[in-house]
Amino acid sequence: LYSIALLPTSQEGNENPVTVEEGLNKLKQYLRSVGKFNGQTPFIYTMYGMSELPQAFTRLSAVYLGIFVLRRTVKSLLVDRDSNEFKSLICSAGQRLSAPFFVTNSDYLNNKEKTNIVSRCICITDKPLIESEENTLFVVVPPNRKDNKNTASVYIQQLHSILQLAPNGKYLIHFTTSSNENSTAEEDLKTIVSEMINIGDDDDDNHNNNKNNNNNNNNEKPTALFTTFFNIGSCNLDKDNIPSNVIVCEDPNPINEFGYKNTVDMAENLFHKMFPEEEFLPSPPNPYENESWEDNADEVEDLANKKNETSDDTNLDETDKDNTDHDGSTPGDVIENKENNENQNEEKKEEEKKSEN
Repeated sequence: LYSIALLPTSQEGNENPVTVEEGLNKLKQYLRSVGKFNGQTPFIYTMYGMSELPQAFTRLSAVYLGIFVLRRTVKSLLVDRDSNEFKSLICSAGQRLSAPFFVTNSDYLNNKEKTNIVSRCICITDKPLIESEENTLFVVVPPNRKDNKNTASVYIQQLHSILQLAPNGKYLIHFTTSSNENSTAEEDLKTIVSEMINIGDDDDDNHNNNKNNNNNNNNEKPTALFTTFFNIGSCNLDKDNIPSNVIVCEDPNPINEFGYKNTVDMAENLFHKMFPEEEFLPSPPNPYENESWEDNADEVEDLANKKNETSDDTNLDETDKDNTDHDGSTPGDVIENKENNENQNEEKKEEEKKSEN
């Protein structure tokens, strides 16, 4: 249930337990992912972190002539009071930009306090939790256990410096779980983090007890060079006051999804809300299989040839212009005029001879 189906919360006493169909679909997703890419794991991770994913979409958008305004923030929105529709925005440079839709995250529309939904801890360590061939690791600690008294699973992810996420020879370790009500990330995770990593907090009673009972094991545990605890929150929006053409991307709960399926589904729904007749993320044309692509290539080649012909004509005109004398005549005109003058001189000489006779 927790290590393969990756259920985030305990099913014991759960008011909305996972159905058999949902559980089978999660198992199917896991098993189909095993070995799909290199290795025997169902998981893959990007180089340089997950921020590479949005960058990949920005590159795709640029291919389809998407425009990006860099180093500018949104200062204010201009909304029609009568229709309650977004009309334009004022950026930090004072420029007014108009658009049929405005897409944003809920964080930018609400300054109210957030409700914590995820507790996180990130550590950079001197050695791995467990030595392995690739030194990458994914561990699930089920809920309601001796080492995890939370009602949610704790996910532990170990990443090696080869992914360019930590200094050379060091390891990046993530601890993630659902937040308990009115609790902080440190309260939710510090006990289990201290059991696996020397975080160097001697003031913590739990850590002291663990240290006294496991003196021999402490030397084997990795030591944290950097540790931070933080929460990810979500805010509730009053959607009745939001303009109809302002599209809000809600914060997906990272605990409840693996593979970004929920995020992709949300993006597709919002896309069809704005462009109901358009296809979502169409595949780019294959130049070797798509006939229309070849037709377009022929059209582009014809246009290029016409442009070259026009360019050649222009060059000829410029050459003739360079060879034109100040009186407007070309070398060809001068030769022709010279021949005409010679003929006229001969005719005059013949007329003079006739007059003498």
